[in-house]
Amino acid sequence: MVQLVPVEDVTACYQFSVDLLRQLDREDLNQLWTLVKEYLSIRPASNDKEMELWVELKRMYEPDPKDQL
Repeated sequence: MVQLVPVEDVTACYQFSVDLLRQLDREDLNQLWTLVKEYLSIRPASNDKEMELWVELKRMYEPDPKDQL
């Protein structure tokens, strides 16, 4: 189970996110991306942090055209 703890250093927080995403398999990432897109289509990002997280996820998620749908 993943436990979130307060982090003083932004770099450490970013590294945690990167490590977490490396542990996800492609199916989990596809499902997460679908949920984020659906959520933001219903309600746009209301603050800078939500927008920042959405942009970061969008950058990390690069669909592979060879993947089977």
